[in-house]
Amino acid sequence: MEINVPSNKVRDCLNFAWKICGANSQVGTDFGRSDLPRSLVDRVADCAEGKIAEFGFSVFAESIAKMPFKVCLDIYPDKHTIDYGQDIDGVNLYSELRCCRSRIDVKATRNYSQWLLIERHKFWADAYILVRACLPRDLEINMEKLKEIAGQDIKTEVMGFAYHFDLIDQVSKEPWFHFKKGDRLFTTDCLKDGISYPSPKELKKAIVGSIDNGGVKLIGAELKSAENFGYPVCLLRNSKAEWESFFEWIRFSSIKTNHPIDKRETMC
Repeated sequence: MEINVPSNKVRDCLNFAWKICGANSQVGTDFGRSDLPRSLVDRVADCAEGKIAEFGFSVFAESIAKMPFKVCLDIYPDKHTIDYGQDIDGVNLYSELRCCRSRIDVKATRNYSQWLLIERHKFWADAYILVRACLPRDLEINMEKLKEIAGQDIKTEVMGFAYHFDLIDQVSKEPWFHFKKGDRLFTTDCLKDGISYPSPKELKKAIVGSIDNGGVKLIGAELKSAENFGYPVCLLRNSKAEWESFFEWIRFSSIKTNHPIDKRETMC
């Protein structure tokens, strides 16, 4: 489902990103590594893209489940205050804002991406939503492109979701798709019929064999993160029944609260 995030919301996302990055309230290194400092433009672009994806998902939720989510634009006190994978502060239900107890991590990606990727040190949400945003490829290094999108509507598309347990084998607890620093992703055409392997180890063996024989092509640059858990876009849950079940889960896990909704915690 394609969703248009209007220019006024895009500006809100950019203003939030400039404030949070300029206030040094976001970790200034890339991929959780202290040896990879990130430029300010890169950090702003990444932060804004994430918020644009959240607005897109909120509209999606309102459209198909009458359940818009509150997109948080509050500034964290410092870079050690994090949300632990909670991108949905509150759910509008029964004419009131309720606290969402389930941790929902909304991930932004580009139109050409074939993977949902989660850095191992961020693998703590109950579910991961993948939203594609129609943004320039060089947004992270181009200040002019950041200025341009401030006056534009941005098209987004909710690709689907995966529960925490979808990414790992329930017996061995190993991730189905595990990528390390220096690895490259592979095209996912071979997976469109679903996973039919008994374990991640057997799946990896089959995929590596296909790559070595030229049957599966590698894509993208080498990964920089120490470890990533991956999940192919083509395998994400996105049927009508699966979305209905997802929103029913959110509905029953949301509670009334007399206190301001704030799921963030301080990481010592």
